[in-house]
Amino acid sequence: MGVGTQTTFAGVQTHSKNNIIVEKKPMYLRHLSHPRKITSLGAIALLLLCGSASLPVWADQLVNRSLSPQEIADFELPEGTQVSSGLFNVGLGVTINLEAQVASAAVVTGVAWELTSQPIDSVAVLEDSILGPEVPIFSQGDRAVYQVADRMLLLPDVVGLYLVTATVTTDVEDIVLTQWFTAAEYVGVGKLVSNGEDGMSIESAGPGQCAVCHADKAGDWIETNHAGALTRKIDGIGVGFFAEFCIECHSTGYNGAPTADNHGFDDVQDDTGWTFPETLEPGNWDLMPQELKNAANIQCESCHGPGGEHFSTAGDLTIFNPPSVSLSAGDCGQCHDALSHHIKVQEWEGSQHSIATRYPTGERRESCVRCHSGAGFVDFVDGTDKYGTIYEAITCSTCHDPHDATNPHQLRKIDDVTLMDGETVITKGGYGKLCMNCHISRRDADTYVLGTSGHFGPHLGPQTDMLVGANAIEYGKEIGSSGHINAVANGCPTCHMQATGEEDIIHLKAGGHTFKPSWDGGTPDDHSDDVDMTAACAVCHGEVEDFNFKQEDFNGDGFVEGIREEIEGMLHELAMQLPPIGEPTVSGNVQADTHTLAQKKAVYNYLFVEEDGSHGVHNLSYAVGILQASLEDLNRPGNFFGSTEIDGFPGWRASPWYGNYNVDFYPWIFHDDHGWQFVSETASSEASIFLYDLGLGQWLYFSSETYRWMFMFGPNEGWIWTFSDNPPGTRNFQRLDDGTLFTVPRN
Repeated sequence: MGVGTQTTFAGVQTHSKNNIIVEKKPMYLRHLSHPRKITSLGAIALLLLCGSASLPVWADQLVNRSLSPQEIADFELPEGTQVSSGLFNVGLGVTINLEAQVASAAVVTGVAWELTSQPIDSVAVLEDSILGPEVPIFSQGDRAVYQVADRMLLLPDVVGLYLVTATVTTDVEDIVLTQWFTAAEYVGVGKLVSNGEDGMSIESAGPGQCAVCHADKAGDWIETNHAGALTRKIDGIGVGFFAEFCIECHSTGYNGAPTADNHGFDDVQDDTGWTFPETLEPGNWDLMPQELKNAANIQCESCHGPGGEHFSTAGDLTIFNPPSVSLSAGDCGQCHDALSHHIKVQEWEGSQHSIATRYPTGERRESCVRCHSGAGFVDFVDGTDKYGTIYEAITCSTCHDPHDATNPHQLRKIDDVTLMDGETVITKGGYGKLCMNCHISRRDADTYVLGTSGHFGPHLGPQTDMLVGANAIEYGKEIGSSGHINAVANGCPTCHMQATGEEDIIHLKAGGHTFKPSWDGGTPDDHSDDVDMTAACAVCHGEVEDFNFKQEDFNGDGFVEGIREEIEGMLHELAMQLPPIGEPTVSGNVQADTHTLAQKKAVYNYLFVEEDGSHGVHNLSYAVGILQASLEDLNRPGNFFGSTEIDGFPGWRASPWYGNYNVDFYPWIFHDDHGWQFVSETASSEASIFLYDLGLGQWLYFSSETYRWMFMFGPNEGWIWTFSDNPPGTRNFQRLDDGTLFTVPRN
C-alpha cells in the first residue's frame, strides 16, 4: 500500500501518510469497549498477508481505563478519585483515565499527548494521571500483550465530543493513537412506575429517553432486578443492609463529584431536596419525586453511558452519537467490585475465564471464538456476527444478559445441549447447561479417531461429555456412568460455585465466580495442602475430607488409593503403551505412520480423561471404564507389544522391541524368530505378558523392559536368555543359574 492510499478493513477506513495510519472509524465501532486499532503499515501488511479475518491483529490502543471502588481502595488512590466505567461515553464532569497501550515488546522512548478536538467553549486540558505504575492494565488478557506507554487524565467540562491523540515514539516507529470520547448528560429510560413487589413498568417516555426507540430492550430490562434495584430497597423489600451511600450503585449517573453536574441521580436529588427515608418501608418509592424516579435504579445509561448526545437537538431523533457498548468486566466493576459484600469481580479475576486466549481463529460464532472470546459467545447465542473479531475475556455479560430476565440469574442460555456425537441430548443440569455450551468435546469421537491431527483429542474441555458419560471411545461396550448428571439439579454451579464466607481460608480463592471447586494452598505442584470444597458432595456422600477419597483398586497395583492416584495410575499404565512407547507421556501429534487405529482410540480416551481435569470426580465410573476398555483393546489380538501393521503382509505386525509376528491364528501367534506362541488371557499389558512357547514347552513371563531376559515357568524353572543368531530352524538359549547353553527347534 503506497503513501497516500486508502483502504477499508472490517468497516474501518484508514488513510496512510508517511507510514502513519490515520483512522476514520464508524461511530458504532468507535464506541465499542476496547476497540482494536490498526496503527501501522506493518500490522495491515500482516493481516493482508494472512488473508483472513480469522487471524486478528492485536493493535495498539488508547482506552479509558476503568476503575472500581475496590481498586481505588487497594491502590490507595487520592480521596475523591472517581469510579470509572471504562466507556468512551461518560457523564459530563466525569474523569476519563486515558491509557496508551502498545505491544509489550516495544521500546518506548516518549509519548506526546494532544487534545486534538473539543467542543466550543470547552477549556478542558489534559492533566497528569493519578494512576501510578503500580496500577496495572485492567484486562488480565491485555496485560499479557500490552504495556502502558503513558497515562493522562481528561475532565470534560462541556457537553460534546473530545478527540485525544497520543503519539508514542519507539525505537522503530511513531505509533499514533486516536480516540473520540463523548461527554453527555443523563436522560433516563422513561417514567418508571412501581408495580409493587412484582417489579417496575415504564408508563411513558419523553423525547430523548431510551424507551422511545428501544421499547423492545426496555421491555425486557424492566423485568430484571436492575430495574427495581432502588425501588425495592427503599420500600424495605428484600433488605439485608441498605444505607444512603448504597444509592450510588442503585441509581443512574450518581457520581457525587462537584464537577459532575450531569443530571445524574445525585444532581436531581440536590435539585428536588429529596432525603433518604428514616425507615425502609412500603410507600417510600411513591413519595419520591417523579423527576428523581427517572434517574433511580440501574438503567440503560448505567452500563452504556449517558444518552444526552445520542439524539438530535432538533427533535427529529436522528442518531448521531451512539452510547458505548461494552462487554468489559470493568463496566460491571463500577458496582460489583467493592469488598466485603460485592465480591463477584474479585472472584472472577481469580478464574481462568478472566484470561481468554489471544488467538480466536475461524469464522466467528461456529469456530474457536464462540468459547474463547466473550464477544464470540454472545454472537453464538444470538446467532449474529455483531462483534466481529474483537477480543474480550469471558466476562460478566458473556454469561449474564443485562437486558433479559427470561432465565434465572439472567443467564444467556440454558437450553438443552446436544453433544458433538449428534445423538446425546442433555436435558438435565439446570443452570449448568449454560456452561455445557463450551465445556464440551468438539468431536464426534467415533468418527474423529479415524483421522489424524497434530493437536489430537477432544479439544481441552470434555467435562460435559464426561459428566453425562458419553462420546468417548466405548468399543461397543456398555460403560458404566455415575449419577451426578441426574442427582445434581444445577450441574456445574452446584459444585464449582459454592458460596464462601470471609472467615473461610478459601474465600475469594475458590467457589463463587472463581468457578474453582478447590484451592491449591498456594502450591500448585503439591496436592498435600489442597483445600477441596466438599460441602456439595456431603449432601449425597456424607462427610468426605477431600475429592481424593478411596474406593477400589482400579489400576490393579494391589493397593486401594485415593481416586486421584487410581486414575493417574491407569493413565500412566496406558501412556506406557502409547507412542512414545515405554514413556509416561502421550503425544498429541497423531499421524497414520506413527499410530494404529487402536492406539488412536486409546490416545483419545487418555486425553478425554486427562483434559476433563477432575481425576474421576465428574464421573468415576465412566473414567475408569473407558481407561480399562482402552487397556483391554490395546492387548487384543495384534494390538500388544506396541505393534503396527506391516503394509502388504496381511496378519503380520511389527513391534519396535519384540520383532515381527503373525496374528491370523490368535490366540496362537507365529513369531519370525520364536515360532509358535500361545497368548494367555492374562496378557493384559506390556507390564505383564504371559506366552506359552511351543518350542520350549514352557510358559514365559516378560515385558518390554525384560525381553530377552525371560522368566520360565514349568519343569525347567529359572531365568534364561535367548538370542537370535541361530542356525536355520533353531533357537539358542542360556540358563542363567548355571550358564548352560541349549538349542531348541523353531516350531
